[in-house]
Amino acid sequence: MPVISHRGIRTWPPTWTWTGKGEDKQPHGEAGVLRKVRTSVVGPKEPGAMTHDNRIYLFMDYRDSEFVGCLILDDAAACRQIGTVLSALRGMTIKQIGDIDLEHLL
Repeated sequence: MPVISHRGIRTWPPTWTWTGKGEDKQPHGEAGVLRKVRTSVVGPKEPGAMTHDNRIYLFMDYRDSEFVGCLILDDAAACRQIGTVLSALRGMTIKQIGDIDLEHLL
């Protein structure tokens, strides 16, 4: 995975937060299996927009528990593209996904 960052801060791999399903097994880094992807792109001129951040929410299973992580990107187009690619990779391990070269999307 290329350096995915927001304002110069790396966002890959995401920090994982326990969703309350299963036990909080505290995964770190590229652990678990990707189960669901949700992309949120908010433009700066959209009515009611509270933020200008482009986010990809990743839901993964790790040792019978569920966690969510968030990737924040500076570029809306790259966020959409990477979100689409990640959606197609559901079922793969986070490690396998991290080894894929997506540099051409940034």
